Amino acid sequence: MISYIEWIKKSVGLCLENPERTEEQRAEQFGILEQEYLAMSAEEQKAISEVMLSQFEVNDLIFVGSYFMKYMKQIKTFQADMLTAVLRGKYDAYIGSMLECNITHNLDGHYGEKRLLHRQNAERFDRILDIKFPYLPFAQRNKKRIVIIAEQIMFLQHAPTKMVLEYIYILQEYLGYEILLFACPCDGFLTENLWNSGQYLRRMTRDEFVNEAIRVFYRGAEIFGYQINMTKFGPKEYNMMFSMIYAFNPLFVFQCGVSNPVADLARKFTTVVSMPMSIQAAVSDADILIRNGGRLSEEIEAEYEEALIENQVQLFERGAEVSFEASAEKQERPELGLPEDKFLIAVVGNRLDEELDEEFIGVMKSILERTENTAIVTVGDMNEKKDLFAGTEFENRMYHLEWQKNLLKTYTALDLYLNPNRNGGGHSGLMAVVSGIPVVTLPGNDVASNAGERFVVADYDEMVREVCRYVTDEEYYRLQSEAALEYVQKNTAEKQVKDMKKMLDSIIKIMEEK
Repeated sequence: MISYIEWIKKSVGLCLENPERTEEQRAEQFGILEQEYLAMSAEEQKAISEVMLSQFEVNDLIFVGSYFMKYMKQIKTFQADMLTAVLRGKYDAYIGSMLECNITHNLDGHYGEKRLLHRQNAERFDRILDIKFPYLPFAQRNKKRIVIIAEQIMFLQHAPTKMVLEYIYILQEYLGYEILLFACPCDGFLTENLWNSGQYLRRMTRDEFVNEAIRVFYRGAEIFGYQINMTKFGPKEYNMMFSMIYAFNPLFVFQCGVSNPVADLARKFTTVVSMPMSIQAAVSDADILIRNGGRLSEEIEAEYEEALIENQVQLFERGAEVSFEASAEKQERPELGLPEDKFLIAVVGNRLDEELDEEFIGVMKSILERTENTAIVTVGDMNEKKDLFAGTEFENRMYHLEWQKNLLKTYTALDLYLNPNRNGGGHSGLMAVVSGIPVVTLPGNDVASNAGERFVVADYDEMVREVCRYVTDEEYYRLQSEAALEYVQKNTAEKQVKDMKKMLDSIIKIMEEK
């Protein structure tokens, strides 16, 4: 049995660059270390954390922890230690925000600590920008103007972009608001000696360090705005943004799926409302937090409540759902390299390397074992698990499609949408429902919220049974497919406008009362 000190030495050595070591070898060796850790006693596991937190420099702990996060996902302690290290570090607003961005995308839970980190980074930006505008009283604001700050404005196949544009379209074209749009992506970079393969949120253009105007055509409407990149020119550009917001004098500033902490600074002079692109609570000190999807478990809601700051309000209100139309074109399976004689089960996402964990892989394996004429099709950017089940009896029943520009058309070649236990996937799930494809999902996530209770199962065991029923019971499949289309038909333009107005009325009521 390996000692905990020897385990630390081996794991740290594995993080160091070795040109003779392939990615597959590193992943395999970390897998062995993960199993060795899980076999240790609770005391030994605690000792590893204590040694690393007390003996490692903060930057070294973050560097090593970034490898642990990537390769040893079953060990949640390391992920919590990473957050502790980042909170302890002394970084500028840019490095701090990019560390926050990577923490957010790799760590579930720990809402209170994430709020602390977000606040740290907002305060760092505040010291740089030194915003001193006087507060705009509610009574003096222009009641027909709203500022929207988004994280990214990219292309219509990008779900958050489509949601932002849909909201702007409804506000402009149906409700008569003037909209000022800003995109503030966390698109800075972390050096390799701080974070292994650090993530960033892509900007609209791939040109390096470009701040530019945004001009988008959506459903016949023209939408204007500005993009501010996280670059060395940031202070000047961010100050310009806040000057424009102040001069615009909006009813409120609406954050749509923003993780960039600089956006919170608008609350120094006006009301800020924050809505995430999921059913989770936004990590933000905004005045009003929109909870788009209802309450979660008592434990999670208690954590959210405890993290609220003074006068911060949660508003449980669902905004307008994004609209999709089923593809008029049919996708032929041979064009995609898919078999014509099998029931095709789709698993869709752009983070499938992370989301296809051991438990869900077990679900996929059970489905293939219990059914004969089925195959699983993964759709989206994926590298590490592209060859899932290679060399096994299921090798010829697994197919992979890269990211699809026209996913709605691709859905015409598929039979069922299967959702792993995750927060994302809301739009890809809704697009499946629009296409008349039944969905199978666990409760309490974006897909369940968008698809409806009829397509929710209690756990993974029931998920396997439900998929088997779809495969073998043609009448049940037909009824569920019709139910999917009926659910979508209820989401009319009239309902979208009504839902948006209801949310706005609730926001205004809170502002009036405050």
